[in-house]
Amino acid sequence: MTPGDERGVRVLAVVRELSTWCPPNEAARDLLTHMGAYTDVLVERWVPDDGPTDAAMAWTDPHTLPSDATDLFHAQGIRVSLVAGSGMQGADWRNKPAEDFASGVAEFVHALSFDGVHLSCHGAAWEGDGAASDEARRVDWLCCVTQTLYDALPGLAISQSHDASHFGPGDDARVRRVHRRVGGEVDFYVVRYEAAVRDSSDACRAVFSAGPGRFAGTAIDELLEAGYPAEKLVVGLPVAAADGPGHIEARGLAMALRTRAEAQKPLVGLCGWYWATDRRVLGGRWSTRVADAILGEPQEG
Repeated sequence: MTPGDERGVRVLAVVRELSTWCPPNEAARDLLTHMGAYTDVLVERWVPDDGPTDAAMAWTDPHTLPSDATDLFHAQGIRVSLVAGSGMQGADWRNKPAEDFASGVAEFVHALSFDGVHLSCHGAAWEGDGAASDEARRVDWLCCVTQTLYDALPGLAISQSHDASHFGPGDDARVRRVHRRVGGEVDFYVVRYEAAVRDSSDACRAVFSAGPGRFAGTAIDELLEAGYPAEKLVVGLPVAAADGPGHIEARGLAMALRTRAEAQKPLVGLCGWYWATDRRVLGGRWSTRVADAILGEPQEG
């Protein structure tokens, strides 16, 4: 499994709550054949974090996926990263030594042949009360986990996702501090724009050109200007049937991507959550439109 493909950009799907939508065994194999528009899958499961990872229960449960699930993705050229940290609540991260947490995740990744670890920095445990000392401890913990995983999993991808507001614009913003310390160990960042789009009537501008309000300085062009490498940025947007709060309609997103390509602006990765929504509600149109927009003209319909 090597980084990138002929598109030169990542197209990610988030696979969440496997037991609620993923049929067992043969049906799962059949559904996996529809994922050709994606280069990467992030396997996420929101359960109490009482084990080494959030996704362990889902990935090893024979009633939700076949035992060779990772191999099935690999056979289609799709990289699979395990999502860790998304199930944390309250101050749990402070009660887990960073080295112990990372070591448990690394052991599971080795056992199940994942291609990397994706650290999902969302929810109550990551928002906190805004105290500077608390935020410093979050950054220290995250940097330590990142470095430990990087050392324990040579050659595998270590990535992170954060809400757009944590990318800037000040030098003390969380991701800028993380990037200064362990940016060389992070393969890519998923910038979640759900809340930023919710605050703007011009969704594509809010994501690509100029973030509104408290998201000023966090649009893709602004992050590129701030020095983030294009290959390390992935736009995170919910999959949706139509425009609405927190969403960009698939056709509008494809047109924005084509406009950027024609203007010779740097392409960045795209992440749509969730794959189940794309397949069941949109019939795969989000993923195919994204791929078309990167490869050529977006399709109509």
